[in-house]
Amino acid sequence: TLKDVEVGDQVLCVGLYHKRILTVTRLTNTTIICGFEKFRKDSGNSIPLDAWNHSCIEILTPEKLLQLELQEKQFKLAKKCSQASYHLFSIDTLEAISNLIDQENQNVKKSCLTQ
Repeated sequence: TLKDVEVGDQVLCVGLYHKRILTVTRLTNTTIICGFEKFRKDSGNSIPLDAWNHSCIEILTPEKLLQLELQEKQFKLAKKCSQASYHLFSIDTLEAISNLIDQENQNVKKSCLTQ
């Protein structure tokens, strides 16, 4: 739990538009401080609680770290693909890419239907 967090531990900060890893720099009886950001020890909610910029922290488990790393890798790969100069690619390469995209779209549709 967050009550067991110690200075130097890493925590996962989750906001509306971000997930990032923070390091605990200071503790009080009721507060976890990570640099200039403060969070309640009992709930993990940011202090002050701001509806427009709400974030909270949670224990960083190996599973959450792996998930975060995979999400970052997916984001970087998607960005790289979006910036490619496709107009310079050969027809064969473009057809292979198109087939991969079609196949992946079908897999996504199937997985959505089975959930």
